[in-house]
Amino acid sequence: MQRQIKQSSVILCLAFLCAIILIGVLYYLSTQMFQATDPSALEEEKPDTVILVSDAVADQSWGSLAHHSRLRLEEKFGVKAELFSGLVTETLREYRTVKEADNGRDLIIGHGREYTELFNKVAASYPDTKFVSLQGTPEHDNQTVYTYNNLEAEVQALMAGSIKSDTKKIGVLSKEGDWKRHEEVETILQELCGETEIIHRTVESRNNKEEALQVLDELLEEGADVIYSRGNTFNRYLIEQAQVQDFYIIGFITDQVFLAEEHMITSVLIDVPKIYEYILEDYLSRDGLESGVHDLTSQEERNISSTGDLGLMFTDKDKEELGEKMQGFSHTK
Repeated sequence: MQRQIKQSSVILCLAFLCAIILIGVLYYLSTQMFQATDPSALEEEKPDTVILVSDAVADQSWGSLAHHSRLRLEEKFGVKAELFSGLVTETLREYRTVKEADNGRDLIIGHGREYTELFNKVAASYPDTKFVSLQGTPEHDNQTVYTYNNLEAEVQALMAGSIKSDTKKIGVLSKEGDWKRHEEVETILQELCGETEIIHRTVESRNNKEEALQVLDELLEEGADVIYSRGNTFNRYLIEQAQVQDFYIIGFITDQVFLAEEHMITSVLIDVPKIYEYILEDYLSRDGLESGVHDLTSQEERNISSTGDLGLMFTDKDKEELGEKMQGFSHTK
């Protein structure tokens, strides 16, 4: 009888001990799960991010897209990136880049091609910082470039311009060195719209209103009655002139039809805030942000270029003609 009592006591003690151990294990696991979902813990994982912009952050400007991209990062990822704009000279850009790298930033994003060459110079000195820019060729392991290709969207927009042009002359105004694929676009237009001539002129700055308007006058004097404005910052000045001087215009980067409904043929669209989403997605992914070139054009699910709706001046017959010409382009790809 006593033996049975002893055995029962031992069993009860062991059961009690196991229960204590089980409770301890469950408590430990619950605290780990709480820490994993604790916003303050997640906050530590978010990169200390800065965005560098050469232009001013003004309405319809290239710089304004950096501002919208910063808001997108905050909305989607909770990342509060600091933005520095108006870095109009190479000296200012290099000073700010080095200062932010010295401050220990995790992620420095240069809003444009000009930052790729700058990051090529300084990235090796800051191996713990990730440097990201748009367009160009990176040189270091902590450097990443996101590239995209507007070829199809630009061909479609210029074909649309050709249909509405009486003179069959389309003027294109871009910043010097920006339109890298203009010869390819012009060749395709010659093959599919042989009667159309592209007159390409450049300016030194996106921000110089007087220079842009002077080159616009030269394009109009040469007979262009459709203008494709690739400046973004100076676009709004050319769009104003389209209404004053009564010519057609093609917008760039954002859908700008609301600025001149009766004169806007279409816009070549680039979803820049989406690029910033991809940067953060890659940075926060299991594999992290890989160095080298990330070509978004080759990733069908990450396409960021398209054209806006056709303008009010297009008839059903015009739209049918454009569709047929785009089918011809598809067969040449």
